[in-house]
Amino acid sequence: MTPDLNDHVVYMDEFVNLMAHQFGDASTPTGIKGYEIDNEPSLWYSSHPYMHPSKPGAAEVVSKGIDLAKAVKKVDPSAQMFGPVSYGIDEMYDMHGADDWISVKGSYSWYMDYYLDKFRIASLQEGRRLLDVLDIHWYPEVQAGGYRITDRASYDNLEANKARMQAPRSLWDPSYTENSWISQWRSSYLPLIPRLKQSIDMYNPDTKIAITEYNYGGENNVYGGIAEADLLGIFGKYGVYETNFWKMVNGLTDAPYINSAFNLYTNYDGNHSAFGDTKIKAETSDIDNSSIYGSVFKDSNNDLHLIALNKNNDFDMNAVFNIAGGTRYASARVWAFDGSSPTVTERAPVTGISGSTFAYTIPKLTAVHIVLKAQ
Repeated sequence: MTPDLNDHVVYMDEFVNLMAHQFGDASTPTGIKGYEIDNEPSLWYSSHPYMHPSKPGAAEVVSKGIDLAKAVKKVDPSAQMFGPVSYGIDEMYDMHGADDWISVKGSYSWYMDYYLDKFRIASLQEGRRLLDVLDIHWYPEVQAGGYRITDRASYDNLEANKARMQAPRSLWDPSYTENSWISQWRSSYLPLIPRLKQSIDMYNPDTKIAITEYNYGGENNVYGGIAEADLLGIFGKYGVYETNFWKMVNGLTDAPYINSAFNLYTNYDGNHSAFGDTKIKAETSDIDNSSIYGSVFKDSNNDLHLIALNKNNDFDMNAVFNIAGGTRYASARVWAFDGSSPTVTERAPVTGISGSTFAYTIPKLTAVHIVLKAQ
């Protein structure tokens, strides 16, 4: 609890020991649940030039990560370890061109395979899991209207805004090809979430996925809000364990439409009412112009929650909803945000539910949360 201030070393297990004494261990309600092994390690030479002035090696990052995970788990066995916290596709591919990658690559397809497998082997030797969550950062490289969609200048460009709403498809949709250098040079690693799961299944089964930094731009407009609402649905639908939105500060003091997207899921009525905790299958026949996500609360009533997005820039969507299963619904209330305001407000309810089918017009550039009450 009292580190030696004269040994010229900062010990991470001492830090974890302090956290466990301060808040309780990870198994307690107030304990720190997990630790990131590092942050964007291939960039150590630029982010921490005094500590690591040279480019890190592929084997070095794994070796140091395993040593850290062992040290943390010895102090707090319940803590989850997140790694390698890669900054983007180049780091995921070959540790940003690490000098030793070719010599250690062997038959691995990309660095994620190597990282997962080395942690699996070390975990078997240690007798406990050392990597709980495969952790990455994701800032799309999509280009449109002369801009990358994460550039502040793109927020006022129509073509970039349209591309912004489509960009989340690179996370899951094999039929989508984004306009970026990634699709040109690293296309075999898209869509990203299924590709990460493929590596996990092969090299370190049951490892979770986290995207601990992401931003698709457009924080101040409806296009960014719809993209964010889509992302939150994708994360839930495809089993991403944890995500963290990284707010850009380039001249913006607020991110109103990002707040709207979160509110649509977590506080749609102003009383902290939320989307359900158990996903149900929900599919759209028009993935270019719409998205839909469904859920229920497993330990509550039979309310059915649907979040539907109209990504049309010019047209309302006359949507027809067909619901499988034996539950029948008597009524439905609707909350939404749109291009006129980021505030989530209640809209006209669904009327004319016929058995398991109903129709509802979703205006252009609108995200709705429909709550259907069972009969």
